[in-house]
Parts: sequence; C-alpha cells; structure tokens
Amino acid sequence: MHAGTLDDAEQAARHAIAIATRWYGPDPAIAIPALVDLGRVRMQRGDRAGAIAATERALAAARARDPEARMVADLETTLGKDAEAAGDLAGALAHLDRAADLVERLLGPDAAPLGALCTLRAPIARRLGRTGVADHLVARAAAIAEAVQARRERDASRGAQ
Repeated sequence: MHAGTLDDAEQAARHAIAIATRWYGPDPAIAIPALVDLGRVRMQRGDRAGAIAATERALAAARARDPEARMVADLETTLGKDAEAAGDLAGALAHLDRAADLVERLLGPDAAPLGALCTLRAPIARRLGRTGVADHLVARAAAIAEAVQARRERDASRGAQ
C-alpha cells in the first residue's frame, strides 16, 4: 500500500469512529468495523500498540453487543496474532484459547476454524514450554482436518449421485 492510502484509510476510520461516538456514545457496535480498520492500518504502519488498542476497543464493543458472536472469536484471534507478533506469548495464547472456546461452542468440536486455531496455538504453547499442550493441539488439529476431509468427501459423493 502507498502511504497516502494508509493515511486516507486511517483518517476515514477515525472519522467514522468519531461520528459513531458522537451519536451513540463510546465505542458503539456500529463503530466496530472502523475500529478494526484502524487496528489494521496501525499494524501496517508498525504500531502494534495502536493496533492492539483499537482491536481491544472493537472487542469490547462486540462483547457488549453479543458475547457469543463469531465476531468476538475473530477479534480474539486477531489480538492473539498481534500479541504473538509483539512477543507476548502468554497473552497470545490466552486470546487464542478464548477464540477457540467460542468457536467450538458456536461451530462444534470438529469445525475447520477450530482446527486452524489449534494450529496457531500449538507453536505458541511449545515456545512457552507447554509441550504436552502443544502435542495435544497438533493431534487435535490433525483429527479435525480428517473430519473436515471426510465431510467433504461425503458431500462430494452425495453431489455426484
């Protein structure tokens, strides 16, 4: 991206947040997309702290709206990745664990997004010295991948009939 494009994106996000706040109060649900955009822009500019702060605001607004929404899991995942990039492995694993718990409640124990979260969490757990947890997560990701593949093959065979 060009610097001007990032400047424009940041200005638009801040403007949208300001308008939403003026009309609805601090960090209303309607401001969540703009807060997410602001977080992405800040991360692209190398401002991890600013990215995390914007995404935490979006998460708080999303939780206030519906604590069991898929968006909450997505924002926890984003915060987990950002925390890992910032070197906060314990914080990263905590965010990703919360995301995984919510995804499992929403989509079930063998949902593809849960497998992806296991894959993200395993190396972090290993780097924290939690090898048993890491091994469990790797095995769980593999089991989920097998279940997803079996569903795809079953669905494909039904479609061919």
